[in-house]
Amino acid sequence: MRLLIVGNDPGGVELAKQLSDEYEVTIIEQEDLPYYTKPMLTHYIAGTVKKEKLFLIRLSGMKIKG
Repeated sequence: MRLLIVGNDPGGVELAKQLSDEYEVTIIEQEDLPYYTKPMLTHYIAGTVKKEKLFLIRLSGMKIKG
């Protein structure tokens, strides 16, 4: 069975993470990036946090269509 989630927000990503073992999950989002923590952007821009720290959840195996 396939599941379509609209929006790359924390709730949608958590739902996709929980159901990805049972369903083929596709997330549709305007951005081309997986979910990232927006409050950390200021730290990334300031150079105090590496880019990898912005992305909290790896979405390997899930499709993100922007």
